[in-house]
Amino acid sequence: MSMEVHSDDHLAGVGVIVKNTFLNLIGRGLPIIVGLIAIPITVRWLGEARYGVFSLSWELLALFFVFDLGLGRTATQFTARALARADHAAIPRIIWSTVSVQFFFGALGGLLVAAVAPIAATQWFQIPPEQIALIQEARWCIYALAANIAISLIEYSLSGALEARQRFDIVNLIRVVFSVAGSLVIILVAGMDWNLVVFFIINFVLRILSSLSFFIACTRVFPGDWFKPRFSWSTLRELFNYGKWVAVSSILNPFLVYFDRICLPILVGFDLVAFYMVPYQVAERLLIIPATLSTTLFPALSVLDGRGDHNVISHLSTQSLKFLIAAMGLIAAVFIGFAHPLMLLLFGVEYGEHSTLVFRILCIGFSVNAIAFIPYAVIQACGRPDITAKFHLIEFPIHMLLLFSLGWIWSLAGVALAWSLRVSLDAALLFAYTFHKNLLHRDHLREHKVLRLLYMVVAVNAAAFLLDGVHLTALVVATILPILSALLIYWLCFTPQERSRVWVYLRKIRAKFAT
Repeated sequence: MSMEVHSDDHLAGVGVIVKNTFLNLIGRGLPIIVGLIAIPITVRWLGEARYGVFSLSWELLALFFVFDLGLGRTATQFTARALARADHAAIPRIIWSTVSVQFFFGALGGLLVAAVAPIAATQWFQIPPEQIALIQEARWCIYALAANIAISLIEYSLSGALEARQRFDIVNLIRVVFSVAGSLVIILVAGMDWNLVVFFIINFVLRILSSLSFFIACTRVFPGDWFKPRFSWSTLRELFNYGKWVAVSSILNPFLVYFDRICLPILVGFDLVAFYMVPYQVAERLLIIPATLSTTLFPALSVLDGRGDHNVISHLSTQSLKFLIAAMGLIAAVFIGFAHPLMLLLFGVEYGEHSTLVFRILCIGFSVNAIAFIPYAVIQACGRPDITAKFHLIEFPIHMLLLFSLGWIWSLAGVALAWSLRVSLDAALLFAYTFHKNLLHRDHLREHKVLRLLYMVVAVNAAAFLLDGVHLTALVVATILPILSALLIYWLCFTPQERSRVWVYLRKIRAKFAT
């Protein structure tokens, strides 16, 4: 990543963004590595049917982040702006107001989820009626999930406050500990053949401990009397005035992201659910890089927008976009080229047969989705969450149409294609808006050779997709192709200053590991 924009600012400087992105990469990467190890073990020990119940239940918890109403991300932005104007007294008030409302809506959501649990266990999961024990297990899993909703929302807001202060060291330490613990618990539950409800109960306890850890960290990082709740209606009105459109996005976005998996039992049947969920969960790991970078950028861009430094916003965003295209393009090419042997190695012959094409299509979709993280963060940080919400309103009916038409025609591959087309539309809309409003300047794209890089990445991914991926020759080509592409990108798309910066940061990373 080029580092032409210099700043010593501890909230929005380039150096702190690079450092915190690296911390986020470690913080998200370690649980993902543990998760990748846990998935094949869990699949084998639970069996396809019970793993389908577990994975669909886990997706249901993520779906019910809809009850966040956009307040978690709004609180992060308000905290960052309060820090920018040195209004430290406002921070406990912002967080307490957010947490109070989220607890209320999370509890309400939990009651609603518990109320529909009997119907969901039979109608949504599409478990055959003769599998009575599995239906009962699914029902109690949903009951346990209902208790997790409120505490998950609180955990999200407290960690967001620390992110606004750029304390990603604390955030990632807590996340790594409890995420790894969760992965180990599901392995234990599967290995001991316990009821899946045990996992969700233990997960609830882990989330309580995680939230307490984040709260204690907030009391140490931010000044003020944190142990005296400071609920403020005026603060809440300000949060909702900004967050009303974030709320629309937070309501629609989970359905857009998870709707394909929600409809899986209906579209392809319960027996095939695992053949989509497994490659999806592996391909989803591609988002670790954009997620870490976007999480670091959002509070920094919010600070810069509060100061009116829009030229710096464009520079930082363009440099981040260039880094993301290069990294995601090459990683996706490796995943696509080795899709078939990877499915065979991790999950067996049956998954190699059913899941390879699905995995390849999803890898392309996730790589496109990854670069959309940058314009999404820019638009929201610059105070226009209404734009992303309106785009989601446009996308939702299109996504439904694509999902049901392509899903019925091409089954698992059709569902994957529908999801990938939807995220591609989302990326196109986000970039179109940022260029139209000069939030991303075309001059900066030309200066950093971003379009040249994009064309090269598209070409290498297309070549990887066309490889058979089974024969030895194809595997050799799949190995050499990303290496040659990386060298070409390094020499043709990076400026001399950027190349020198790459080596500087690599030496710093090596020095840190050495010490």
